[in-house]
Amino acid sequence: MPLFGKRDEGKELLKKAERYADPSKKEFELSQAIEYFKQAISLKPDNAQYHLNLAWTYLQAPELAVTHGGNIGFSLTRSAELALQECEKASSVPEFSVKGPEKNIPIAAEVYSHLCLGEDNKAKEILRSWLKKFGKEPHEQNVELTIATLQAGVTRGVEEESVLPMALVTLFVTQAFMEEWAREPRKFARLGGEVRWIELVDSMKAISPQPEKARAHVEKAISYRNEGKYGDAQKELVKARKLAPNIAWLYQIMCELGSR
Repeated sequence: MPLFGKRDEGKELLKKAERYADPSKKEFELSQAIEYFKQAISLKPDNAQYHLNLAWTYLQAPELAVTHGGNIGFSLTRSAELALQECEKASSVPEFSVKGPEKNIPIAAEVYSHLCLGEDNKAKEILRSWLKKFGKEPHEQNVELTIATLQAGVTRGVEEESVLPMALVTLFVTQAFMEEWAREPRKFARLGGEVRWIELVDSMKAISPQPEKARAHVEKAISYRNEGKYGDAQKELVKARKLAPNIAWLYQIMCELGSR
């Protein structure tokens, strides 16, 4: 028994899960991280954040399998499906609310999961509901631009970022444009807001997709992984991302080759 206060076993399990999910830690073992997340959830099934943490861990699995390997504990092709299940559980929590910069994480996780599965229309449905929260009926062009921003941001992205953080970063960019539009739609149009948005997407789509070369980079990443050269493996995956046709293609290739 602790001398002061009551032990929060859920938080202790969460810390263990986060440590085992971190590829920079010597304890890194994704299957063990998932087990700790599940144990924490069993103690606090109404904790939405626990479900979201598990969802993002599932979504990270294909990338980490390519760059770091290890025991995953489930079929990689189920990653997005399992993540969606956790997102649904999080959303069903009474009075569910995530505040601050993390408030977009549930949306990013759901949208990214559907894009991984090639379910673009479902991703658009979620985005329409999200964009309505800004107080105005979303223009269909803005929905299409949001999807294009996410596709371009994740597959092109910033070199130092991994695949998943870029999904969140690009959603933040999208939110900035949408907030500007929602506050003053006429001013947004007058100042060329949508044009600037389109130009941003075009700038991120500068490299033409080359799936054969992208696959070769993923295979090289796995070779580096097998040699324990994890940094080089990550660099090769970044190169693959820049040549990938879209999120679904990248997800499928990482699941296929990461299982080796």
